[in-house]
Amino acid sequence: MVSREIYYENVRVEMYPRDRSSIRVTEQLDNVVEILPDEEQFRRTGKFYIGNQDLMQSFLVEASKILHTGDPITVFARDGNLISDIHEDLEDSVYTITIVTDGLDRRSDDYIMGLITNKLSEWSRLFRELKNRSNWDELQISERIELVNEIMAGKSFPVGTREREEYERSVDEEARRLGLSDKLLAYELRL
Repeated sequence: MVSREIYYENVRVEMYPRDRSSIRVTEQLDNVVEILPDEEQFRRTGKFYIGNQDLMQSFLVEASKILHTGDPITVFARDGNLISDIHEDLEDSVYTITIVTDGLDRRSDDYIMGLITNKLSEWSRLFRELKNRSNWDELQISERIELVNEIMAGKSFPVGTREREEYERSVDEEARRLGLSDKLLAYELRL
């Protein structure tokens, strides 16, 4: 298991505002971190932004403009969001996870842990797939972008489509591999 101290040496957590809901999310993040395996993707630089819908929406729109992750008009902050800033040297890659606190007071702690687990599993899956590409260093920038888009493609399809289900299944498989699948149940059931 990765130690909380090592994890938080590389990961910054910011709350907007620092209130009961955001503190509760950070407590559940701590619970998930305590059971994360000690793997390289969890030693990368990361950021968690925790706050209300409007602030997270603004953040995601600005990030989409900077990172060219899609049309800012179509960006929508869901309960949890993953932004991956993949660098030429994968060791320099950064992940950002946003958690929207609106409505979390009606959700269980298990739901929040499942949400965090889902987003960390998305990051883990992406990083590992890229790291396992033996030819990553030989790819041109356009080919790297295409590869990242290919790995994450299913995420952009509407819920209920075959492509989206395949993507979600692959994230669930990564959570299982990480030993975290039990944390996903409440999230998937929306408890």
